[in-house]
Amino acid sequence: ESEQLARENPFFRIELGNATDEHYRLWRAHYYANISLIDHQIGAILEALELTGTLDTTLIVFTSDHGDALGDHGLVYKDHFFESMAHVPLIVRGPGVAAGTRATSLASTLDLIPAFYRAANLTPPPSVQSADIGVAFNDPPATIRYRVTSELLGRVMVRNERFKYVHYRNRPHMLYDMTDDPNEERNLIDHPAHVGDLAHMRGLLGDYLLETGAGRAVIARREASWHRNWAVQHDPYTRG
Repeated sequence: ESEQLARENPFFRIELGNATDEHYRLWRAHYYANISLIDHQIGAILEALELTGTLDTTLIVFTSDHGDALGDHGLVYKDHFFESMAHVPLIVRGPGVAAGTRATSLASTLDLIPAFYRAANLTPPPSVQSADIGVAFNDPPATIRYRVTSELLGRVMVRNERFKYVHYRNRPHMLYDMTDDPNEERNLIDHPAHVGDLAHMRGLLGDYLLETGAGRAVIARREASWHRNWAVQHDPYTRG
């Protein structure tokens, strides 16, 4: 099975337990090469907008859906919520965006959705689970969110200005002080001095789950329906 994965996906050409420092160095070098390629292509897009006279009337957003561990914390890929994986670039340029400024608030990529609607002269539907990042375009110190969250396959993270709490379904939970420990090297989950901080972060997570529960239930039903339909089409035991 591992040999088949290696043939189909280059990510699986080496057992991670056997990875050496040289492997990690090469992974980082290849990743940086990808970034250089992306930077070049972004330059080509900006040049085309400038040549057509639409650069200053176009909303441009540079961001990503996730980062990569590249060896941080002994990990690779994107399956955790350490900063190298969860804290992505977010650069905005366009009409109504103050140049040369830096927003200070927590924000989620979900919060770009209202800005996209406005750029298209549309009104965001009430079902959009977003704050409005646009408030920081002309007022960089404005608060967009007091906490941000992320979810992936039975694990969820919540972060406020100081702490990050990660709740795993089947492994130890994590609490990091992002002010005193920005590299996330000291897990405070069992530290007696942070019992109150842990309770507060779990409360923020509970608020988030309650606020988004209805939407998540709809997604779960859709996924269950998709899997049933797929099984009927592909599984001979369910087709009969």
